[in-house]
Formats: sequence, C-alpha cells, structure tokens
Amino acid sequence: MKKSVVLIWLFFAVFSNCYSQSGWTKIYACDYLGVGIHFFNQNTGYLINERSVFKSTNSGTNWFSIITLSTNYNGSSGYYFDANNFILTGSDDIHVFGWIGVWKNGVRTDSYLNPILSNLGITSTHWINNDIGYAAGTDLGLSSYTGRAFRTTNGGANWTEISPSGSLYVNCIKFLNASTGYIINPYFRKTTNMGANWIAVNDTSGLDMHIVNSDTIYIAGYRGRVNISTNGGAAWTARNTGVNFDINRIDFLNSKTGWICGSNGIIMKTTNAGINWQTQLSAGSAFILRDIHVLNQNYLWVSGDSGTAKGIVFKTTTGGSSFVRNISEGIPSNFELSQNYPNPFNQTSIFRFQCSMKGLVNVSVYDITGREVQALVNETLTPGTYEVRFDGSGLNSGVYFVRMTAGELKETRRMVLLK
Repeated sequence: MKKSVVLIWLFFAVFSNCYSQSGWTKIYACDYLGVGIHFFNQNTGYLINERSVFKSTNSGTNWFSIITLSTNYNGSSGYYFDANNFILTGSDDIHVFGWIGVWKNGVRTDSYLNPILSNLGITSTHWINNDIGYAAGTDLGLSSYTGRAFRTTNGGANWTEISPSGSLYVNCIKFLNASTGYIINPYFRKTTNMGANWIAVNDTSGLDMHIVNSDTIYIAGYRGRVNISTNGGAAWTARNTGVNFDINRIDFLNSKTGWICGSNGIIMKTTNAGINWQTQLSAGSAFILRDIHVLNQNYLWVSGDSGTAKGIVFKTTTGGSSFVRNISEGIPSNFELSQNYPNPFNQTSIFRFQCSMKGLVNVSVYDITGREVQALVNETLTPGTYEVRFDGSGLNSGVYFVRMTAGELKETRRMVLLK
C-alpha cells in the first residue's frame, strides 16, 4: 500500500505542471499546422491550415473541409468579411511567388507577387473593406532576406509595393483605417498615407500587434514580451507576462481585457491592460499556438499544432476561466467521482468529485466512440470536494461518459444528453 501511495505521489510531482487551468477544451481538427482561426458567431467558424480551409457549424466541436489547396500552396494567414467573402495568403512553392487568394461570393481569384530574392511568402494581411487591403511577408534568399509589403485598392486585382526601406522581414501589418497603419519589420513603423511613406516611430519589435485605437496599441513577441503604447507608438511600456516563451498572437476585447497565445501551448489573460497576466493554459512544449480569435468575453478559439497531432483547436465558453469550484476543504478518505445531476439532462449538468491528496486531476467528457469532447478539469488540486459544470449545448443528443483520472486511479460515469 505504501508503495502505491509513493508511486502516485511521484506521478503528481512530475506532471503537476502539465496544465494550469481547465477552462479550455482541446479539439483535434485536421492534419498540418493550424495557422489561423476565425468565428463569425458562436457556432460558425473557419480554420486555416497549410493545405485547406475547414468549417465548423457547432462551435468548433466538429470540422469539415470546404477548400483544398493544391500541394504547391502553403497557406499562412487570412482575413474574413463573412463566410463567403474572405482572403487567404501564403506562397506558391512551384513558382516561388507570394500568393493572395481572394474569395468573393465563393469565387476565387489568385494574385501572385514576384520575389526579389528566391521565395516570397505572404504571412500577414489586413483589409479595410472589400476594395482596400494590405499584405506583407518576407522574401527569402539563400543567404539573405528582406521584408515586403503591398497595397490594393481594387479588391486584389492589382497590387502596389509599399515596402518600408531597410525591412529585414515583416511579421505583421495592420491598419487603423484606410490611410493609417502599422508594420513590424522587425521594428515598429507607422504610415499615414496608405504606405507611401513609413515613419520609424520606435525600435520596439515583436511578432503580432493589436490596435485598440489611434492611441492604444499592444505588441507581443519574443520571449514572452508584451508592450503597450498609449500615444500611438511613440513610447512603449513593457508588461511582464512572467513567461519566457514566444507570444505569437495577441487579441483584446477592449482596451484592458485581452489574451495572448504562443509556444509551449501557452494561453494567458489580462483584465488590467497587461499589468497582470493569468496563465489559463500551459499545454506543454510540443504545442505551438499560432492564432487566437476573441468573439466576446466568453467565446474564444485558439489554433495551433502539437507534433504529429497537428491541427489543434482550443475552445472556451467561459473566457478561459476554470469550471471547477471547491465546495469543501475537508480532506476526503479517497478519490471519488459522483454521478452527474440531473441525468438525463437537457443542456448543463453538475459533477462532484473528491481528492484525498494534492495532485494533477483530469475530468473529461467522451462520446460513445471514445473521442474526448470536453476537458472539464486538468489541473493540480489540493485535497477537498469539488463541483464542476458541464455544458453540452454544442453537442448532439446521446450517451456520453465522464472520466476522472488521478495518477493511476480512474473512475467513469455514464450520462445521457437529451435535447
């Protein structure tokens, strides 16, 4: 008996930092890298990977392919007006062109931008309306590279180069309006005349930025760096995230509440303009999260990849907050998962479980095929009795199973969702 307790304790000691919060559900969506994600409402959204566009009509629980690119295309970014009008960018490997695909009412038109060196990839795009758009990326040579930027005023039919002088590479381009925009190349630059001229405002660098208004701008990037400017980029204040991983994307709901995601499967949230950051998910070193979409304060999606299990989507319906609530700090005598109530249930149901020692606890819901449909808890818990809410609003009626795992201990309960 002592040997079992020691083994369980060692398991918790080694793996207790795998995930820090449990408000996010992991979904395997597709092969290849999940490079971009966008939702038009709580149910309908698009996921871009290197070869395809996938669509979900049930809030990201299931995905099906709607566009397949030929093998010479590499998709890398997108911009969306609605489900029938959107833009994809990337590269055409056979002809080494930068590629921009414009879909208008489901009809695709391709543009190809010539490289100066060897291979041009368009990795960032931002559009003001159906006519005015901007795109940028990096032109790679054998031993050198240069940043390139372009503008269209006729919906992608023609493109004019607006590259800032001295660009090493371009990580991001975004515009506040048709005339005023910003580029990271790799330093922060500003234009007020549609890219005809670029002003070297500050030497701040990064991988992504979010424009709140003409004054407030956020930049996120290497080694966990987040900076905020409240005067249009003239000066920047560093915000300490407390992590050392690259931040690939930053998105804000308003001037103070926002999320970041990046390497090591990290998702973090701030509610005070970046002064403090809460880690909501740290999925592990295999995960690289590349894009985040904030629909509202509750519904968010993050896309990325994880080694051989590529095309990962993380979803939350609680703003990333944990579902779990400690209802008693008394120390139970064992680990136990109680039956959910009510059961059968229409949309939501409650589980109670208890932990007799500190350690990593996972409570997840599976469908009848054994596929995980929602991770309710995946964090280190202290001894006590807990309550967790399951929301099945995005699932079909049927039989589901909830499983609690704590080290080598497992318990499963059967439940029925009726709509």
